[in-house]
Amino acid sequence: MDKKSRIITYVAIGVILIILIGIAIVTRISSEAPGLTAYSESGVTAQAIRGGYTWNSLLKSTTTDAPSPLDFDYDNENTLLVKPGEKVTFRNSGKDFDSYKFYQDEIKYYDKDNVETILTEEDAPINTESKSIVITAPEKDGTYIYSLSLNYHKNGNAQYGLKVVVSSIPSYQVESLLKYKNTYIGSAPTVGQLLNALPYSQYRDGMILRTSNKPYELIVYYKGLDVDKDSLFNNTVAIFALVDNVDVVTYELNDKSYVYTRKELETILGRDVLEYANDAELWKSEVFYNVKNTDNRDSLKIYRSVLKECISNLHEEYIVIDLDSFAKLDAFRLSDAEKRNLLKELMVSDKILSEAANAEVRQRDMFKGVLIYAENVSEADGEYTVEIVKYTSEKKQESVTYRVALDGTIVM
Repeated sequence: MDKKSRIITYVAIGVILIILIGIAIVTRISSEAPGLTAYSESGVTAQAIRGGYTWNSLLKSTTTDAPSPLDFDYDNENTLLVKPGEKVTFRNSGKDFDSYKFYQDEIKYYDKDNVETILTEEDAPINTESKSIVITAPEKDGTYIYSLSLNYHKNGNAQYGLKVVVSSIPSYQVESLLKYKNTYIGSAPTVGQLLNALPYSQYRDGMILRTSNKPYELIVYYKGLDVDKDSLFNNTVAIFALVDNVDVVTYELNDKSYVYTRKELETILGRDVLEYANDAELWKSEVFYNVKNTDNRDSLKIYRSVLKECISNLHEEYIVIDLDSFAKLDAFRLSDAEKRNLLKELMVSDKILSEAANAEVRQRDMFKGVLIYAENVSEADGEYTVEIVKYTSEKKQESVTYRVALDGTIVM
C-alpha cells in the first residue's frame, strides 16, 4: 500500500471513530430518560407517557417529578386497543435509547374502579436480548391504566403510564374506511365493498337494499356466524357514519336477527354519527376507546329479572311498564330496539299492554291497572339494588326494592 492509500485509510478510520464516539457521547449527554412504546400482537402501537424520572448523563444528573399515571392526560396516541388476553410488548423509544437495558421496579395496572393489580416478573418477563417487556392484557373487556416503573441500572429510573382498552368487539383501521365517506344506500357496489372491508366479511352471504320508501334499510346476511348484537356494534357505526342516508341496518345470522336504527345509535353515542367520517380521532376515541356498550348484556339480565319478578306479584286488571324510566338510569343503558324486544318477551299475559297501548293509557286520569317504573338504582358489592314504584288506579304508590346479582338472579 503506497503512502497516499495509507493516508486515505487512516482518515477513513478516523472519521468512523469520531462518528462512533460522537454517538456514544450524545447518548450519554442526554439528560432525559428514554421514551417507551407499546406494540400489540395485531401490529397496533401506542406511546406511553413518561412521568417522573432520575437520569444520569455524562454531564449531569436530572430528576423530575410527575403525577401518578392515574392522573395523566391520555389521548389517542397514548391509548392501545387490544383483544382480551392479547400479548403487548414494551420497548424503549427515542434516538439511541434502544441501547439501554432495564429491569422492572414495579409494573401494575388499574381497572375502572381504580383497583390495583401488581404484575410479578413472571407476569411481565423482561427479554434482556431484545430489551423488551411482554405482558398479557386482561381477559375482561374494559379500560385499564398501566403504570410501569423501570430501572436502567446506573443510568437511572423512570415511570411510564399507558391507557389500554381491552375489547372483544372486532375493530378496524378507521383511516382505511374513509374512502367510503358519503356513500349512498342506492350504490350497491360501494356498500358491498364497505361490508367486505369490515370484520366478519368472510361470513357474508348477501345483502338487500330497501330504498323504495323511507326508512331506507340495509339488510346484511351472514352464514355460519354466531355472535351477539354487541359484537356488531363497531360495524354498525362504520355503516351509519359512511352511508349517509341509511336509516336502519338489520343483520340476519342463521336464526338470529339484530336491528340498529340511526336514532338508536346516535342515542348511544350522544352525537350525529356522520361526524365521525370527518374526524378519525374522534371516531376512535368515542367508539373504540370508550367501551360504551360492553355493559348492556349484564344490564339487560338485571332489567329482565326485576320486571319478571315484579310482574309475577301483581294481580291488577292490566299492567303498564314505563320503560322510559329505566332508560334514564345509567345502570340500564338500553336502546329503543332492546326495550321493545324486552317488552315483547314480557308479554306472556294479556295483562301487559303493548307499547302503543301504553301511550293511550297514559292519557287517562284513571285506569284499572298498575303502572310500574324505576325510581332508583344503586350498585355495591357486585349487586344492584333496584327500587320499583307501583302506581295504581287509586292514585296510590308503593315501592318494592329488589337486590339482583350481576347474572340476573334475584337475591331478595
